[in-house]
Amino acid sequence: MIVEVQDEQLRGLRMTPERLKVEAAVGLYAGEDVTLGQAASIAGVSQSEFLHELGRHGRCVHYDLEEFEADVRTLEKLGRIPRQ
Repeated sequence: MIVEVQDEQLRGLRMTPERLKVEAAVGLYAGEDVTLGQAASIAGVSQSEFLHELGRHGRCVHYDLEEFEADVRTLEKLGRIPRQ
């Protein structure tokens, strides 16, 4: 997908194409429309860098009980923690 934004629409905002991608990705992530990995990809940065962007925007990482339980199962399978 290609999105076109005319320069005059952004005049005075000091917005670069790269910054616009990050802003869009943060918005999509905050709205729970995309995953962390997808948002980082949209922004064109690593997941670690995107986490920093979320912090700069005052946004929290989405991490619910279901994801935590899936992570525990994965760690158990990998032998990183004892099975319960």
